[in-house]
Amino acid sequence: REEVEVDIESFDALEQEIERAIGLIEDLKEEKAQREKENAELRARLSEIEGALGALREENERLRRENEQAKQLMEERKERLKARLEQMLSKLEGKSPLPGP
Repeated sequence: REEVEVDIESFDALEQEIERAIGLIEDLKEEKAQREKENAELRARLSEIEGALGALREENERLRRENEQAKQLMEERKERLKARLEQMLSKLEGKSPLPGP
């Protein structure tokens, strides 16, 4: 009779351990599902950020090209103005010679 009680006590303890393990497994399943959901959300956000980054890189390259073109245009205009000024100075010098010292 004592042996049967020990076996029942052992069985009860084993049953409690199994119930606890089942509870832990359920908790871990819920945690895993939550982590998978968070992972999916983060992947979607990463995809959005990568898309935005790609667009910003393209915009940056476009602006860099436009800046280079603007610099080139400014340099060309500067050279044309310089040539025109030199031409005007040359005409002025030819029409009215400045008295020397």
